Amino acid sequence: TGEDFPTLMRRLVLQPAGMMRSTYENPLPMSRRGEAASGHEQIDTPVPGGFHVYPEMAAAGLWTTPSDLARWAIALAHSYRGERGGVLSPAMARQMVSRQMHQQPPYGDGYWGLGVAVSGDGDSLSFSHGGRDEGFVADFFMRPASGRGLVIMMNGVAGGLMGEIERAFAEEYGFGAPPRMTRTIVAKPASELGPYVGRYVGVAGKDTVRFDVSVAPDGKTLQVYNSVGRRTLPIAPLGGDRFVGLEGGGEWTFERAADGAATVRSLAIGTGANRRVLVRE
Repeated sequence: TGEDFPTLMRRLVLQPAGMMRSTYENPLPMSRRGEAASGHEQIDTPVPGGFHVYPEMAAAGLWTTPSDLARWAIALAHSYRGERGGVLSPAMARQMVSRQMHQQPPYGDGYWGLGVAVSGDGDSLSFSHGGRDEGFVADFFMRPASGRGLVIMMNGVAGGLMGEIERAFAEEYGFGAPPRMTRTIVAKPASELGPYVGRYVGVAGKDTVRFDVSVAPDGKTLQVYNSVGRRTLPIAPLGGDRFVGLEGGGEWTFERAADGAATVRSLAIGTGANRRVLVRE
């Protein structure tokens, strides 16, 4: 076309979808810096410079707002239903949200369409996409048959808050997150929490993950410092060696030696195909 990528995307996608506050210009022009939020990897500590500029312009170069991202999802839903206001032909929109590739553990067990994750069928079909840059995290999902969905964008990496918002949406509208699980926290004195204290090390993809576990100041729960996310997560006892994350609701299980010794040897996080085990140093 002879156009640079930001200009092409503005003509083909952003303007037709009504995304007037969005751009693929990178670095972000100084005239628009006042519109940009600063990312946070740690509470109350902005990312140096406010944000990173990534060379992958298509994958990590969109500056947008939750409302504009919702306009794109609505436009794709219009195309899917063969209505005016879409940005693709109905045939291409349906191909985009059809199952193209099966995800493999430990990265999930769902399906990808063309650029979006897809699940369900018929009126329950939904497309979604999460994202994470340094100091920012986002998620959206949409059911194109009904045009109902949710967009969340945060300039911090508190995944627990995002999960709580999505569960609240699901309770109201019937989709978007797993059902809320009711758990009962039990009391454990600090003396019983002490044996769990230590550093647990594992591998996530190509990264080495280190979790430093300590007794929280209240003496009733544990806190887990994640060296990758540089955040401290609270977990509370459920009984035995099982704990629950107070932010995300995930289950954490400390495992002891197979010979029955009292020493805690490892920490298991998650369940099923997404279960990870970190070994105590």
